[in-house]
Amino acid sequence: MKSKKTRVKEDTAKDIWRSLELHIFNLIGNIPIIDLKRKILVDAIKPIEQKGSLETVKRISQRIHEIFVYAMNIGIIDAIPSSELGKVFLSPQKKHMLTISPKDLPDLVNDMISTNITLSTRLLFFWQLRTMTRPNESAATKWSEIDIANKVWVIPAERMKMGVE
Repeated sequence: MKSKKTRVKEDTAKDIWRSLELHIFNLIGNIPIIDLKRKILVDAIKPIEQKGSLETVKRISQRIHEIFVYAMNIGIIDAIPSSELGKVFLSPQKKHMLTISPKDLPDLVNDMISTNITLSTRLLFFWQLRTMTRPNESAATKWSEIDIANKVWVIPAERMKMGVE
């Protein structure tokens, strides 16, 4: 069986590391992984839950578990104390992104035209509305990516979430 190695984008890795720095390292960062028990992990995550940051609890639990899986796979530990760790805590409620109904779009467009915002913000809003792209992709658009003659915008793979042009 082949081992599966996955790579995360640099920004994702920074986000993961930062969340661990903010929420976990100060509480358990000096404890050797072999000495970390489930109770210690639960006690470290509990304050995040008490603040109501349930999505953060979910992500931190997943990240801790991945660290333990890796540690076991390379032979540092023999058991994983983080299995099903997320089930100890309340689950975040799914929130669907708000949408605008097609009948309300003309009012939104008129509001964007008449509101007091910078021209670049207004144009970016209309660019994003026209292209239906994520904010980061829209904001980082370069003229070199746009083929006006063929009416095509090619976003480089390194800026796309899935890494595909």
